[in-house]
Amino acid sequence: MPEMKHVGLSLQTASSDFRDCWRRLVLTDFVYNLIGIAILTPLLGVLFRLLISFSGDTVLSVTAILFFFLRPMGLVTILLSGAVWLAIVALGQASLLSILCANAEGKKLGLIGALRFSSIHAVAVVRLTARLVVYTLVVVAPFLIVAGLIYFVLLTEFDINY
Repeated sequence: MPEMKHVGLSLQTASSDFRDCWRRLVLTDFVYNLIGIAILTPLLGVLFRLLISFSGDTVLSVTAILFFFLRPMGLVTILLSGAVWLAIVALGQASLLSILCANAEGKKLGLIGALRFSSIHAVAVVRLTARLVVYTLVVVAPFLIVAGLIYFVLLTEFDINY
């Protein structure tokens, strides 16, 4: 029963912290989403185009996109694009967490301070997201290999009608 009292106290503390800084959190999230849409997402598009150009193709049709992603360079493109997108999201979360941590220490951190914090720590956050992507791939890879083996063993040329 003492654990329930601890949970209630934690919820009260979290609720109080949120009430103290919700406006700064909303403003920071809004501005970071604008930054992500205006600056970082186009950079993701440039990265995507650059990696496609390394494959030797300049323009891909819909079916060529599918076959491109099944090749090694396509898999690298998916992984890097996913990692960059995840890093964009993680940097936004770092901004929000910096406001919450400062509030927990009794300090007020505004929009500029939160964005400064996430930009100063961007390399560490991106490194962490890269590790998360690698760890996720290591965990998922055996299941993908088994799924691929089942696909190639059980699927014949007559199983797909098109």
